[in-house]
Amino acid sequence: KDAPNFYNDYSLAIENVPKIHYYFDINAKINFAEIGQGKIVLKGLLSQAHEYSHILIVDPFWEHNIKVDKPRWLDEGMANYLDFAYSDSSRLQIKRILHSIVEIKGNEGELSREEKIFYDNLNGILVANNIVLSDLDEIMRHKDEKIKVSTILGAAGINFSKYLTSEQIDEGTVFGKDGEVIYQKQWPMGKGNYIDYDANRSFTNYLIEEYGLEKLLYLMVEDFTTLTYEEY
Repeated sequence: KDAPNFYNDYSLAIENVPKIHYYFDINAKINFAEIGQGKIVLKGLLSQAHEYSHILIVDPFWEHNIKVDKPRWLDEGMANYLDFAYSDSSRLQIKRILHSIVEIKGNEGELSREEKIFYDNLNGILVANNIVLSDLDEIMRHKDEKIKVSTILGAAGINFSKYLTSEQIDEGTVFGKDGEVIYQKQWPMGKGNYIDYDANRSFTNYLIEEYGLEKLLYLMVEDFTTLTYEEY
């Protein structure tokens, strides 16, 4: 219902996602989807919706001879958005962050100066945006509130991911299949411009807020070899 024209144009593909094989491996270095192979490897169930989103806008389209060759920053940003906006995994992700903040508040005397500055700033931003992380039911009732939280946590994680996740994402890099470190020079947004994982999450959320989900979905099936950002 949030992208009716896109759905009408591509419903045949969207409604016919090829069979997906799930492999659960708690020893895997990361969760990942093998695009075109119908395979998702999970070390934790929280990432299922995110990895499924990677496959949703590729595999069924390829099956129907629809070219999808979007840049990686857009692919990752959309997977983050769809996960937070439409799945319940965000409830558990927010709950994890809440527990981290509560635990930190109970041990303020053990915080480094950097940690204290970070949590004070994060708490201030949440309060300024009328977000009460302890009231998950209210957040989960409103898609816009979930995305707002995602955007704030994404922005906070640009330089401080080590305080928000159990697995630190090094600044300026993302993790690829089998733990390979992929530097951002492989994530171009345009000539001379690069973006890291957490900044990309907030940036994609901004694009959807500014231009609408449907336009971003259409962008994903555009031919990027002939398209410039100015034209779109």
